Amino acid sequence: MVQILIKTSSVFGMLRHFLLFFPLVVVNHVGALEQAGIAVGSGFVVFPAVTYGIKDDSNAYSQPDSTKESATVTSISPEVVMTLDTGQGEYELMYVLEQGAYSTNANDNYTDQTLTAGGVVSLSRRSTATVEGSYVLGHDARGAGVDEGVVAVEDVFYPDKHRTASIGGSIELGAENSLLGFSTFGRFTDKNYINNFDRGTADREYFSWLAGVGTSIYLSPDADIVVEGRATRVDYISSSGDAQSKEASGHSLLGGFSWSFSGKSTGRAVVGATQRVPDDTNQSAQTSLSWEVEAEWSPKAHSTFALTTSRAFAETSGPGSFSNASSTVISWDHAYSIFFASSIQAIYSRQLFYLNDKVVRTDNSYTLSPSLIYSPSRAMDISVGVSYLTKQSTNDDLEFDRMIYSLDLALGI
Repeated sequence: MVQILIKTSSVFGMLRHFLLFFPLVVVNHVGALEQAGIAVGSGFVVFPAVTYGIKDDSNAYSQPDSTKESATVTSISPEVVMTLDTGQGEYELMYVLEQGAYSTNANDNYTDQTLTAGGVVSLSRRSTATVEGSYVLGHDARGAGVDEGVVAVEDVFYPDKHRTASIGGSIELGAENSLLGFSTFGRFTDKNYINNFDRGTADREYFSWLAGVGTSIYLSPDADIVVEGRATRVDYISSSGDAQSKEASGHSLLGGFSWSFSGKSTGRAVVGATQRVPDDTNQSAQTSLSWEVEAEWSPKAHSTFALTTSRAFAETSGPGSFSNASSTVISWDHAYSIFFASSIQAIYSRQLFYLNDKVVRTDNSYTLSPSLIYSPSRAMDISVGVSYLTKQSTNDDLEFDRMIYSLDLALGI
């Protein structure tokens, strides 16, 4: 389903790189409303909006053909964004509430909340500081949480509910087009579950941190060489053997380029190696090729192509003690007029699950999501979309196909 949210200021746009590969909150701005906002004094501007959505899901619980069940899910999502531009810094506060109701089982109904605050401050002519924090009360639908496959509908009665708190920031030193630039960045995340402890959610609770330094070397007015080093750490709260086997430290060294050509193409691409060092002495250190690419190309002001791809070690969402996950997202957003626009997105993801240094499961997922957007005014968007998802796995019981038809109405003030 295409999420239509309000168009915000440039704060989160400036945080885009930091959030992309160290995600705190994922927000989809496709088909965003264009609002003037409400000035409330002292430089503050408020952007309220609400989105109402209906989707018809052919496989609401991500099941194989033998147990799949369709459902209609209706949702309403009010939100408010407050911005402040002081000249020296830009700040943004966002709150989103989403309530969803299933036609099949009221136990699957949910209420998610997201609170995010961020800011970009100019410390001097040659230095900039960025900070962002979030608190999320969310859920994983049955079949997409700790339990997968048939067991998710036969033995689990409520979706997994969790809360995640994160805070991150960065400091960048160096003027534009200077020979050398330096940056330091970090992030801390704490994830806890609220229910289904008898289903193993307690063994998925963890806190993690990431710290890194980077440098940029002037190559031309349009491009820089980029080098980054990072250190990571993850600790699980439970003292069970399963949870403790997932604890590890990590180190990464990445290098590549960043570019911006006449405003038509911007991006950043780095590649390197990442090493994961487990605490469990029964496991060996693993080293893997890693990469991060974010690129946009706008041949016309009303048409944008985007590519995002990455590969890195990750916490396991299935069996084993960790995973190696890669994903590629290709999208095209095109406006035909001030009233009509379209968006199409293709996603490929691959995840390898490791237990005692051996791959015990491999998942491959493919998603194609086209949508059409009609905007009768700057304060209203109506979108229709379809999303097709297929998952292939070395565990045949976890393979499924899913088709989702959606209709969304977004209103802003």
